[in-house]
Amino acid sequence: MIIFGSSNVGKVRKDNQDSYTFDIINDNFGYAVVCDGMGGPGGGKIASSAAVNSLAKHMSSANDGFTESEIRQIFDNAVACANTEIYNKALNDPSLTGMGTTMVCAVIINSIGYFINVGDSRAYLIRDGSIKRISHDHSAVQQLVDNGMLTETQARNHPNKNIITRALGVEQNVSFDFFKENILLNDMILLCSDGITNYIDDLEIPFEIIKRKDNIETIPQQLIELANSRGGADNSTVVIIKA
Repeated sequence: MIIFGSSNVGKVRKDNQDSYTFDIINDNFGYAVVCDGMGGPGGGKIASSAAVNSLAKHMSSANDGFTESEIRQIFDNAVACANTEIYNKALNDPSLTGMGTTMVCAVIINSIGYFINVGDSRAYLIRDGSIKRISHDHSAVQQLVDNGMLTETQARNHPNKNIITRALGVEQNVSFDFFKENILLNDMILLCSDGITNYIDDLEIPFEIIKRKDNIETIPQQLIELANSRGGADNSTVVIIKA
């Protein structure tokens, strides 16, 4: 397993409110997380950093013998702790009112991938040149797509595409979606913030990755540069995992 990541402020914003981290524990066990913060002067970075740090702290107790239920418990604890920390900081500091963060996380153990997401940061599985979106956006536009009122193409250009319906730290409690996937040799997992997906179509992603399959370490920066070349109005973060 190999993992690479990169993050960029973009072409418009002054601060990067995205956060990410990853770790390879051994050949059979690794994880990565991407968070996209929002709200207040500096609030977004505080929120996204708290979420990333909480996940990393709770993952430190895991090993490659953990069961699905044990991994889910780690997710439960990490999300709950981060949500409480962010919520309380905003409650006690008026300048941080409304801050929160998305979260998307992948944990790979013995060829099984466990994923969670809150908000609209995404996880993808790339296999043999095809792509599958694993996560499910918590957004106003995604609800319209789910209800058959918009196509995916229309959703990408919708004026409300950046309105999310769920985030860590906004309310006292938050729930996440959980997904499980079998991971094959040479599969790739991509985690990214919406600074990428607002500018790069899902079907473009495997094309860009295949071009660089022998230089995996260049993929995050290349996708970021592509998003920036098309406007780069948001921070962008990419983590790539190769099984």
